[in-house]
Amino acid sequence: MELSLSAAARLSGKAKATIHRAVKSGKLSARRDEGGVYHIDPAELSRVFPLNVHETSQRNAAEPPETHLERDALLVQEVAHLKESLTRERETVDDLRRRLDRAEDRAYALTHQATLDQSKARGFLARLLGR
Repeated sequence: MELSLSAAARLSGKAKATIHRAVKSGKLSARRDEGGVYHIDPAELSRVFPLNVHETSQRNAAEPPETHLERDALLVQEVAHLKESLTRERETVDDLRRRLDRAEDRAYALTHQATLDQSKARGFLARLLGR
């Protein structure tokens, strides 16, 4: 469910011009169709203009139930988006941990090999006498 500029303005509590300026400046990403109408993803709107739940609930107390359903749908989408983001971040952390472990193993192997090479480079008598 994408939002128009008007719906985004109503939902965020900002002026329509504020939303339009954010889109034009690149602060808020939006898709524009052939008719020139902007379509804004609700998760993107909440990223740029976070919802203040307390303020929103007071402001929307007198709104019709349809608006509440719209807001609930937005929140459900935002939760889904945040869960996806969290999953991606966890996968990234796991991948970086694996890479770090492999790098540490390689560094240990190289250090250990260099120590062995140094002990072999000395002669038998030097190793025996500890020189």
